[in-house]
Amino acid sequence: MAKARLEGENIVTYISEIPQGWEVLEGFPNYYIDENGSEISISSGINFNLSHLLSDEDWVRFGFYLYMEPEYDSNIQEIDRVEFNPLDFTYNAIIVDKTWPETLSNLKEQKIANLKGIYNNKLSNTDWIIIRNTELGVSTDQAILDERASLRSECAAKEAEINAITTKKNLALYELPNFM
Repeated sequence: MAKARLEGENIVTYISEIPQGWEVLEGFPNYYIDENGSEISISSGINFNLSHLLSDEDWVRFGFYLYMEPEYDSNIQEIDRVEFNPLDFTYNAIIVDKTWPETLSNLKEQKIANLKGIYNNKLSNTDWIIIRNTELGVSTDQAILDERASLRSECAAKEAEINAITTKKNLALYELPNFM
């Protein structure tokens, strides 16, 4: 599980069970128990790189608590803030629906530009064949011409689908093709 702590006025999340290289801050007990049971104090301001030595109790003495990584759809949701829950001593993300400052029309234009870029990239794989054959006056294989026509038709159909979308949320959820 990840960890988080209050650093100044901000809650900082460390998306790792064992954060590496963090600064020891004032305001916490800042010691750990070594393998002999001795308290080893660490001065504030030190960049601590021995995280692998710490027990769960040691982490708390340095101000770290579990951060419950949220599951959410980043296309339509975002982390608004992280809050400490004193009942179970964890940090939790508060998830909210995204808002878009752009108009639906502008968002559609962006999505369509991305769509055309994807299809243009796919078509560019055979552009050299078309150019070569045009320069040499040679006919292009019908399979290549059919594939290119199919891609252009597919792109036009997807553009129509995008233009038919009526909400920003549904537009954000619309997945563009991936030819990888």
